[in-house]
Amino acid sequence: MRGSCAYLLLLGLLLVLAVGCGRRSDKAVKMGNEAAEKGDLDLAVAQFNEAIRLDPTDARAFCGRGDAYQRTGDHDKAITDLSEALRLDPRNAKAYCIRGDEYRMKKQWKKAIADYTDAVRLDPNSVDGYWGRGLAYSAAGELDKAVADETKAIELNPNFVRARTGRGGIYNQLGELDKAMADYDEAIRLDPKLAFAYCGRGGVYNKMKKLDKAMADYDEAIRLDPKFAFAYFGRSGVKVGVEDWNSAAVDLSIAIALDPRDPAYYEIRALVNRRLGRMAEATSDQEKADRLRTGL
Repeated sequence: MRGSCAYLLLLGLLLVLAVGCGRRSDKAVKMGNEAAEKGDLDLAVAQFNEAIRLDPTDARAFCGRGDAYQRTGDHDKAITDLSEALRLDPRNAKAYCIRGDEYRMKKQWKKAIADYTDAVRLDPNSVDGYWGRGLAYSAAGELDKAVADETKAIELNPNFVRARTGRGGIYNQLGELDKAMADYDEAIRLDPKLAFAYCGRGGVYNKMKKLDKAMADYDEAIRLDPKFAFAYFGRSGVKVGVEDWNSAAVDLSIAIALDPRDPAYYEIRALVNRRLGRMAEATSDQEKADRLRTGL
């Protein structure tokens, strides 16, 4: 009996010590998270590398490093790390959410939706999960589901600006312009320096034929973010509407310089060049757009 009691006491003591000591990787994971929060992503990756060296089974370290890789644009490494995090811990909602972001950026809508669905299943209060899935549904053409998800994200956090702009964009696609305008107005109220919200609202004003207001919003978006290619593209649309072809061509050329991978920019500049009688340039732009669309 005494032997049994002594054994149980020893076992209990070992368990207490194990809990108190934590994992060998705890400190490195904590430092990695702190570095990531401060925006020092190189240091974050280094700390997560150390955490993985100390404990190759720590899902938190792979998730954190995957998040850092995403933010530095190393998307293939991000997916590899996030997949490993999920292999080690299949209940890691954050890893599903971030990997969903990766698949969404790669335009792999089904995979993105599946990951976001797992994220909100594991964490029903995941604002990022509903927001991301809403964008993926929107891109996949499932607009009613997209509105429902963005609305859920807003219900969970009424101050979540990205859900406001996301739903505003979907309402714009649906032609529900008053609802789109309300969402963009609220987004701008919440964050008056958000260039994306002004750009989105400018698109709604353009559809409403309120061209002066559309131009003002695009101008403000560009003032806030001079490298925002889509704002120049949007402003060129207003100029096309009033047949200001030369100025539209300038905006489109800036948009292409900032983002040379979007075929729509070349297609519209081809149209503008034809209007200006620049037939060789128009042909070149259309051919470039076709190559981008076919991936050649």
